[in-house]
Amino acid sequence: MDYTKGEWKAIQWNEDYGFNVFSDDGFVASVPMDKGLKHTMIEAKANALLISAAPDMYEACKQIKNYLLQRPAKTSELWELLTIVDKLTIKAEGKK
Repeated sequence: MDYTKGEWKAIQWNEDYGFNVFSDDGFVASVPMDKGLKHTMIEAKANALLISAAPDMYEACKQIKNYLLQRPAKTSELWELLTIVDKLTIKAEGKK
């Protein structure tokens, strides 16, 4: 899957408008804060931080999935975790 590599950072671009997410290569995403909605600056910041963590979480999910697939004994708990991680990677890759 191709996505912007490197560390992503959430940066507040104006105390009244929201956050932008940047990588080492530049702009990735914008998370605006709309005063007309109940979308608060706290929520905008939380959303921007989630977006900025997405590449790391995606890579972690892939590593966890590979680890679980290599386990010799698949207990119901392992299958449950594998199902969760598989759904997350499929969602991140836009496959379903």
